[in-house]
Amino acid sequence: MSEPNFQDIPNYKPKKNEDFMSEGKLNTLKKNLMLG
Repeated sequence: MSEPNFQDIPNYKPKKNEDFMSEGKLNTLKKNLMLG
């Protein structure tokens, strides 16, 4: 068996989206700190 199909897991995508959003917010904060 290869890696599981994460699309079959309902909670997987929302979790990844949350991680992506929080990562984006962190990157934005870092940029603002550098620019500020």
